Amino acid sequence: MRCNSDTVKVGLSTVRKRKWLSLLLAVMMLVSAVPLSSVTADAADGTVEVSTWEELKRALEYTTKCSVVKVIADIETKALNGHTGLHQDNIIFMTMAMDKALDLNGHTVNAYVKYYSEVGQGYLISIRHKDARLTIRDSVGGGALIGEFNQEFYFQFIDVHEGTLVMESGTVKMLCPSKDNQYKKCAISVSGTAIFNGGEVLTQVTSPGGEREERYYSRRLQAIRGEAGGSVTINGGTFDRVVLHSTPTPENRGKYELVVNGGFFRQSIAQILVGDVYASHLDHLTMQINDAYFMRNTDKLDQCRLVIGGKLKNFYDRNWDYDLLYNDIPGATLDDALSMMDDLIPHLISENGAVFTDVHDGSGYVRGNMRRWVKNGGPMMIFQNTSFGVQGSMVRVISNAYGVKEVLLDSEPMACGERGFSAPQVDTTAEQEHQVTFVMYPISSMLRVLGYSYSNEYSTGYIRMLVDDETGYGMVHYPDVPESGKEPFSVTYYINESNVDTLTTMELQYDLMLETNGVKKQVTTGYKGAKLARWVDRTQTIDTVYLDISQPLVQGDYTSGAITVDESALYTIEDRQGYWEHEDIWDLTGNGSVPAVLGDQYYRFIRVNLKDGYEGYKFSKNNPPKIKIRGLNRECDSISVRVANDERSLGVSLASHPSELIQSAWGTVTGLRAGSTVGGVNIRPKDSHFDFEIKEIQRIKNGVVYSTSPDEVIDPDYTYRIKLVGTGKQGMTFRNGPEQYDITFHYYLNTNVKLRMNNDFNTAADYKEVQYDASAQAYTIDLTPEPDVVYYDYLSLGAPYPWAGSYPGFNNNWITGVPGGVTVRNYSWFDVESGVRLGKNTPFAAGRSYRFEVILDCEEGYYLADPEELDAYVNGNKALVTEAAGNGTALTVEYSLAVSSGIRGQVVSFHDGSDVTVSLFADGSAQPQYTVAVPAGEKSGGKYTAVYDIPEVAAGTYTVQVSKKNHVTREYTVTVTTGTKTQNAEIRLLGDVNGDGRVNALDYTRLLKHANETQPLTDAYALKCSDVNRDKRVNAMDYTRLLKHVDETQPLW
Repeated sequence: MRCNSDTVKVGLSTVRKRKWLSLLLAVMMLVSAVPLSSVTADAADGTVEVSTWEELKRALEYTTKCSVVKVIADIETKALNGHTGLHQDNIIFMTMAMDKALDLNGHTVNAYVKYYSEVGQGYLISIRHKDARLTIRDSVGGGALIGEFNQEFYFQFIDVHEGTLVMESGTVKMLCPSKDNQYKKCAISVSGTAIFNGGEVLTQVTSPGGEREERYYSRRLQAIRGEAGGSVTINGGTFDRVVLHSTPTPENRGKYELVVNGGFFRQSIAQILVGDVYASHLDHLTMQINDAYFMRNTDKLDQCRLVIGGKLKNFYDRNWDYDLLYNDIPGATLDDALSMMDDLIPHLISENGAVFTDVHDGSGYVRGNMRRWVKNGGPMMIFQNTSFGVQGSMVRVISNAYGVKEVLLDSEPMACGERGFSAPQVDTTAEQEHQVTFVMYPISSMLRVLGYSYSNEYSTGYIRMLVDDETGYGMVHYPDVPESGKEPFSVTYYINESNVDTLTTMELQYDLMLETNGVKKQVTTGYKGAKLARWVDRTQTIDTVYLDISQPLVQGDYTSGAITVDESALYTIEDRQGYWEHEDIWDLTGNGSVPAVLGDQYYRFIRVNLKDGYEGYKFSKNNPPKIKIRGLNRECDSISVRVANDERSLGVSLASHPSELIQSAWGTVTGLRAGSTVGGVNIRPKDSHFDFEIKEIQRIKNGVVYSTSPDEVIDPDYTYRIKLVGTGKQGMTFRNGPEQYDITFHYYLNTNVKLRMNNDFNTAADYKEVQYDASAQAYTIDLTPEPDVVYYDYLSLGAPYPWAGSYPGFNNNWITGVPGGVTVRNYSWFDVESGVRLGKNTPFAAGRSYRFEVILDCEEGYYLADPEELDAYVNGNKALVTEAAGNGTALTVEYSLAVSSGIRGQVVSFHDGSDVTVSLFADGSAQPQYTVAVPAGEKSGGKYTAVYDIPEVAAGTYTVQVSKKNHVTREYTVTVTTGTKTQNAEIRLLGDVNGDGRVNALDYTRLLKHANETQPLTDAYALKCSDVNRDKRVNAMDYTRLLKHVDETQPLW
């Protein structure tokens, strides 16, 4: 055995090697892993060369890196074991997972056995492992793998017990004696999987006993034998002797175990059916022939056949190879068995298959489907006979050579039958038009070249449709079809809508014609039938199914709500699982450790059944009902409805993400003014995701609590207690309850509420925490009424700046400092020189002057001072105050030049919407030169992003200080020269050691690693965030303090 690269020559002393030490180690490993008699070598190109049977055995039996085994010389085994050939220990067993290719390379390997007792298994090569794969090929040509047996026995040269055999080229041959009246033999036996793409497989007689004996006994020789449960696929190759497949196994009913897609066959292809499996009336055989050539020479008695039978015959005088053993079929008579064979045989070749010879005697020689012969116990299809061509001809089986491909009802496949009267009935509706289409195969090119065609003229043949419906039998339709049959075509019958129940039977009849000497003759007639029952629908359709769920699917839930229906509904439901199933493993059963995760998908399946006694109702399969689920806080991502065929039940598949739990809800109390009525008090939400509802308002004086009525006038001498709850909107959930924080998954389990009075400024500092009163089942806050009139004579607003090169933005929420009871109607930008109003697509230009104008409106009871008395500022600049149309007030400031220098940027923060303060300290100064406070901004992904502007900053170096409530102040150094400087910032919560925006167990774990010096913190800002006790040191005391915050015994903020 030799490898092409690093080569080891067995029996020689020379060894070529790359690295002496590597080879030595490899040899030591081989000695410990395999028997001492075994020598293998891994080739760089994956090829092992062999020249003896022993080398071949070692190369095929062991898993090495060599994937190709190449024969480099003829191998003869007759001289082995004292000239008795191969013995038991010479058999090749492939018992490990491997993928090997045996390249015969133009050489002959002859495996000889003198005495069958020395190889009791009956095989010489056996594939035994389910993941073993052997491919046989011959890269040169003329190569053969031969098994030669000297005595009679039940031999199979190659045994595919498990695993896979693939044959691509070369020859596999078995030689055996002919005087065999007891044993069957085959070249290849398959219980696993075998795929033949090329090459030749044959079994030959070595000691003739006379012509009659050889012919008789040779019929029992097999090229391939598929055992029960084995899978054989033939795509190409040549096969001399029978290709046989045994009785199919019960678990393989409905599957093909032998599939022929091509190849040349010199003898029969046979299927044996016995016992209960055969008696069960299989829908089809486990053998399917699609395309194949059958070849024989001049021996008309030794015919080439397709055969189904029960067992091999053993009488010399019979011309049939196989017989039905009807005694194996419980309770069957011989006539029963013969009838059953006749029923099964059409399935052997595909329905539209054609069989014809290349030489014929002028009589019809193309057969539709199968020519069914039931004689002497077994149906056969004889390919060599005077009634079917002449001796020496070649026979071709072609699948889908002509005929009906499929039948469609309204463009969808429908069940059909061989004839109209025997076709299965297909039910449909009568209230709409239908069309039944018979789709035809074009005639195979091999048939057309010999003169075959469809007929479209009644004188010699026809394609016609026979229709039987409520108008009576006998309607005949002759469609216009292409005569040549070269192109695919279809025949369609249209059925009008009806208001009565009808049954329509259709049968397409078509003639296959053969033109000989200019004369067309009818060769065969094919049939295909369809039966359509149309029923007037007299039931009422349920167009909407209403379901109720006791608990919405919400972020943080561990449990699932029960799905029910109202008792008065026409239907009941089966909620078999009873909970939401997670897309991975975290189902919401109430026993899991992971709650509903925002963004994850959850699924539910419910079956809805009509109640008994409501036969006058249905669910429409063509128009399934809508599903309405009451009790969810957001619509499901998808609802799939599948109505059963009987239209009395349906399955509903739900897929949904959890509703997002609102973490914080801010609002403004309006109408709580002296002199107004209690019924006018309202709470205006800050955003559109929730609403507030006032459950009760009480008044309190000297500790005594009084109830109120809606028409009661608000007295400024009393404190008013408002009890409220919230509801979510736009798919979000407002959960009312006391403050609870999940330290594992980092969110509040109930919504936090903050309120301000209407006359307070709209800044974070003006919003007050509202506690939840469990006894009242509501959030409760005590407030002092506003005066009956609120008068403002001073305003200081913040607004966008005209930064050169930027575009105007228009968002009323960007105007800050607006007092309660005052609202922004709109604001505008004007070019001072031209007086033109700027749109959102016109940028501010450097060197030009701009005027900013904002118009304010007042709510009832709120007033701005007259223009000459109102002291108003915008971005710190004195504003011109004028009256605006509609009782509004206009504030106007001018910028002599667009802002072309300064500092601006974004600040990322966490936890809540409190204002962010940005201050600039000149180098060496303890007092800020510039300070701006801005709202925290929009929340996204757990972060708030604020935008700040500080224009016209003098040149120099500054320390930028960024701060927010409960956050650690952060400083940046910037140098301002000319132009705009952008400085973005991110500030963290006190205690957020790892910088993930949350304060939890991960932070005190990280802080502990710093404290015990196993992983010190080096970032200066991270150290400031870790100094939770603010003693300017980070040590175990900070770890202890942080732990108290995490376990909620002593919160940091």
